[in-house]
Amino acid sequence: MDLSNRLTRGAWAPMLVALILSCGTQDEGTSSGPTGTTGTGGAGGSTTGTGGAAGASGATGTTDGGRTDGASGSSGAGGAGMGGAAGMGGGTGMGGGAGMGGGAGKDGGAGAGGGAGADGSAGKAGGAGTVGDSGTMPDVSMPPRPDVVADTLPPPGDGSYDDLIRELVARFKPAEIEPRYRALEAMSLPNRKTGTANYTAATDWVKGWLATEAPSLAVTYDEWSTYRNVEIKIAGTDPTAGMYVMGGHLDSVAATPGMDDDGSGSLGVAIIASAMSHYRYKSEIRLILFDGEESGFLGSIHYAQALLASGCQPDTCMKLFINMDMLGYDPRDTGSIRVLFDLAAPKMVAQQVKGYIAGLTITEGTGNCHSSDDCGFSRNGYPNAGELFEPVSNPQRHTAADTCDGMNFPTLNKALQLGAAMMATMAGIHSRAP
Repeated sequence: MDLSNRLTRGAWAPMLVALILSCGTQDEGTSSGPTGTTGTGGAGGSTTGTGGAAGASGATGTTDGGRTDGASGSSGAGGAGMGGAAGMGGGTGMGGGAGMGGGAGKDGGAGAGGGAGADGSAGKAGGAGTVGDSGTMPDVSMPPRPDVVADTLPPPGDGSYDDLIRELVARFKPAEIEPRYRALEAMSLPNRKTGTANYTAATDWVKGWLATEAPSLAVTYDEWSTYRNVEIKIAGTDPTAGMYVMGGHLDSVAATPGMDDDGSGSLGVAIIASAMSHYRYKSEIRLILFDGEESGFLGSIHYAQALLASGCQPDTCMKLFINMDMLGYDPRDTGSIRVLFDLAAPKMVAQQVKGYIAGLTITEGTGNCHSSDDCGFSRNGYPNAGELFEPVSNPQRHTAADTCDGMNFPTLNKALQLGAAMMATMAGIHSRAP
């Protein structure tokens, strides 16, 4: 990251991302009658999830609200064990407890009926939840499932947005990305400065392993003068849907191997490209490893100016640029990533997808120029730029101590998952690649 330039903010630009989320309504039907007289509790249920033995008769429950409590003098049934745990019988049998209400309808489905009352006479089931309103399904919107933990790649599911995003983020694992970063470090000693043999070797290495692991990607060199960007393209299925661009700078200053600044972001962009190659999107996706950031954002300026000269306009063509610069420093293991944009849409999408990423927290901020390659875009016709950034700035940047040993790979992995999920959502992920 080049901090010789002052942070400025470009003009705000509107951006629309459809994020219409639908859910069914809820009808609990759970109000309960007065407690019956005390009866002797039944024995606990078995580990197979059978109910406990009956307690002694409870007194007559009365009707109150949404359902009738236990019938007069019936014996208290032990509740069913949850998933093979002991039944909730045993203890003093009370009057019929409230039946569980019908759950909310999901995507227009009817809610489930209420369960039996606990520990006393069996309450009648709560009424079924009303059928949820039929929600409309926009291009890429279903609410995230916060309970998903992607420890392993899940089996193919129904191909919905939810299913595809779960599968995509599961492709990133700290134990698998760390060896790749250490391989980059080995070829970056003493530095990976622009124009050096180390820099050229790093670009060739990235292009080589992408050709092996993700042969469907279009990987080319964008060369001018003595500089070289690496450009990776994923074609979109809708020519009118524009493109989304992500980038990070591969060059370092002379004093450092530059593993956090910015091996973390640039190699991360290539890792994201490999993972995203398994899916199809409405919009085109471009992922760039920039040269010359440490010399004044040269690679991103060159790329943005060429885009603009080709007639690619903000919003209608180049809809968003996400900069990935310094993602791996997290000494307190917070699992936090800063999401820094003037635009509201990318921050909304980040909040939408974070539930798919276990342990991730997000801190929002503003700006479209953060002393890095987002400035190359925002100062050259594309104010719709911003970046993802580590929770605290690495004090070892631009020193020989900026190595893999100072990086938090679980937090870096979360940053890559977040970047990939944001890009996939905005670009309209819709199916697996053939």
